[in-house]
Amino acid sequence: MITIVEKYIILENKKNLNKEITKFLFKKLDIKKYIKMMNTSNNMPDNNMNRMFISYFIENLSAHLLNMKYVGDEKEWETDCVYPMNVQTPNEFHIKYEIKIQKNMFLKNGNTNGIILKNGRGEGSKIKSLLKTILKNNFLLINSTYPYNIAYVDPTNFIFYFNCKKNAKTYQEIMDDDNLNSKCAELCAYARTEDLFYVHEYDDSAEYKDSEISKSNETFNPFKKIIDEYISENL
Repeated sequence: MITIVEKYIILENKKNLNKEITKFLFKKLDIKKYIKMMNTSNNMPDNNMNRMFISYFIENLSAHLLNMKYVGDEKEWETDCVYPMNVQTPNEFHIKYEIKIQKNMFLKNGNTNGIILKNGRGEGSKIKSLLKTILKNNFLLINSTYPYNIAYVDPTNFIFYFNCKKNAKTYQEIMDDDNLNSKCAELCAYARTEDLFYVHEYDDSAEYKDSEISKSNETFNPFKKIIDEYISENL
């Protein structure tokens, strides 16, 4: 039987491995293409219908830019993206990445804003069940406002809450909590600045300046484009 100390060592080794692999993936990120993608998403109409598409758009293209496989449409994977790209089934070795996108993701004090990690849907789901899925993932937090910084965070470093942020609990506290079997509509969290590892951060590089210059203010409506193309080709 594995002791508590051995479990801790295994968990820490896994966390370190995932972090190193993530660092490796982002070394190959094409900054110009990433910023162009984010500029395009910000030029889409900001309404409820488009917000879902914008998230879908960023998740898919981020996976492509990082040589990951997008699996957000396939429930059995329980995540947005996986690495390596050529993995075929959830039973094969892979690393899961959940992508969270928000305006003003990072506060002035360095912490993140509150993030909805999992939706309990309908009458809600047990906190224990939602946590089980969350803990399988690594999280990429994207600031959807310029300069589009991205931070990596391990799920055990989140501070969790479901009713009120002032009652937020650390991973260890919530695992020891009597409310694990309680239901909630949304399980939320935030991360402290010391637990964030920035995999992409504005550094005033030439690539950034070039992308800023080429930034367009022209509105891009993907749904209108799809409809116009369909009319042109079929009606």
